[in-house]
Amino acid sequence: MTAISLIGCSGGEEEGETVPADAYPREAVELIAPAGPGSGYDLTIRAIAQCLSGSGQVEVPLPVTNKPGQGGGTALEYLAGERGADDVLSIFSPPICLVHLNGTTDCSYEEDTTPIARLLMESGDLRVLAVTAGERLDIGEMAEVPTCREEGIDAEFSNWRGIFGPADMPEYALEYWENTLREMTETKEWRETCSRYGWEAAFQGHEEFEQFLDETNGEYRELLDEIGVLAED
Repeated sequence: MTAISLIGCSGGEEEGETVPADAYPREAVELIAPAGPGSGYDLTIRAIAQCLSGSGQVEVPLPVTNKPGQGGGTALEYLAGERGADDVLSIFSPPICLVHLNGTTDCSYEEDTTPIARLLMESGDLRVLAVTAGERLDIGEMAEVPTCREEGIDAEFSNWRGIFGPADMPEYALEYWENTLREMTETKEWRETCSRYGWEAAFQGHEEFEQFLDETNGEYRELLDEIGVLAED
């Protein structure tokens, strides 16, 4: 649906100054879950932290902070207040687009975040009648579940999850987390985690993820406008 530590919290380096690869991250990186403990967001971000630490990729602490409220809007507003920081990441899914489009918050992924990487589609622990993805999931018993289109419903919806940093995140931090998350998806720990929770890996790096978000946001805008709940710009 990234994902998503430091030399200075926000603007600790002079403009244009680079940070040696082996110097970042040096201190804890805060991970934000846009919902309460035990939620899907909470489970996913903690699983990511465990994989990054367990695989030895990241040696600094990765504490998780829960920021529930406004369907993810509270976490988005918190991230907006950390502009330029290199020590905070958040996980988000489709609501990061929807809470702005429907007027819940003035913050948006375009102006207030740095999309880092998309990591998943989530199946969830339900009695599944059909999947809203465009194709059947290639995950164990889920491979036997038909798509909505196969059942005669002309619709699809992907509950992706990705990692975001604050707007104006330093380039060295963006590059580090994009590469680190890419490498994480290739580890045994991550494959086992995806299998355990029924997640489908769908990695996209920064540029590809931004393009995906722009296309997805446009689709959501059209849909909300059609049903009359699109907020005025």
